[in-house]
Amino acid sequence: MGRSFSLVSVLVLAALPVACSFQKADESVKTMDGSVTPVDVQAPPDTSGKDTFQSDTLTTCVKTTPQTMNLPPDVLIVLDRSGSMADGTDGMKCAADMSNCMGGNKWMQMVTSVNGFLPTAETTVNWGLMFFGDVKSGRDNCNVGTVADVAPAPMNATPITTAIGRQTPATATPTTKAITNASAYLRGLTDTNPKFILLATDGIPTCGTSMCTPGVVTTGNQNQCDDANAIAAVAQAFTDGIPTFVIGIATAGIDTTLSAMATAGGYPRMGADKAYYPVASAAELTAALDAIKQQVGTCFFGISTIDPKTMKISGVNADGTALPDGTFTVVGTTGVRLEGQTCQDYTDGKIKKIEVQVDCIIG
Repeated sequence: MGRSFSLVSVLVLAALPVACSFQKADESVKTMDGSVTPVDVQAPPDTSGKDTFQSDTLTTCVKTTPQTMNLPPDVLIVLDRSGSMADGTDGMKCAADMSNCMGGNKWMQMVTSVNGFLPTAETTVNWGLMFFGDVKSGRDNCNVGTVADVAPAPMNATPITTAIGRQTPATATPTTKAITNASAYLRGLTDTNPKFILLATDGIPTCGTSMCTPGVVTTGNQNQCDDANAIAAVAQAFTDGIPTFVIGIATAGIDTTLSAMATAGGYPRMGADKAYYPVASAAELTAALDAIKQQVGTCFFGISTIDPKTMKISGVNADGTALPDGTFTVVGTTGVRLEGQTCQDYTDGKIKKIEVQVDCIIG
């Protein structure tokens, strides 16, 4: 049986009303008054008289001791540009003059929401953008790029809105490949910021092997459903340390699939009848984006990279007191998310110091 000792990574912040000041943590924690609080990464003394720890394993574990970081998260918007995004929110084809599509088609409403929202959130989140599918090789294809169309970065509202404004919806819905490629891309980034996928889609995953509508003749596999593989791709991304939020844009008949993806991604809506974020207007999409920003931009505490084979997150202390189960959620090996009133207390400045407890597994 493996043994463990507990390491603590600490974040100290002065009480702020709402906004947070972000900076990369180092081997100590700098407080707002300029003093330095060292982080103790040594194993506790062994009083059993036995040689408890192997020196080479201990050295590796201590070298990778995590530091708590309230850094701006990298959030990659994985945006569906399938042909159905040109339909109205009722699923009907829009007339050329949009006379039968109040507020414009789904794509236009999404553009309106993103254009209005991102400038208000570009300092607390490093937004990025990846489209799916890939229109470069023709209509109704099932390809997805392997790099972001706009790399996650601070102050990214203008590059993202510009990139979206240049597109028109005209592809299939290769969700599985989109999630797989987005996860690989984010894992390849060298910054230490916590990383998330925000999937925004309006339809069932396609480019699979099962007919979405029995008896319908299609060209290629753009209308072949791929639900199970898309859910599995989201689950694998979460296992690899990349959680996924799911927004459904005026969807119909696919609640089960999108809810399963949201649950597999680690960030389902709590206390709601649907685990994903259903939106049917620009205003609802803006509200969903804001809710997601609040979760990752304020109450998520990332830690520097740990080896899941030798280390695991085991708990959280708030101002020196262990938080009970249910007040925080461990997000893979990337960090923790404060929940409910605990998140609100941190946002309000009632909680000033967060300690992420990490167990080092030996043996």
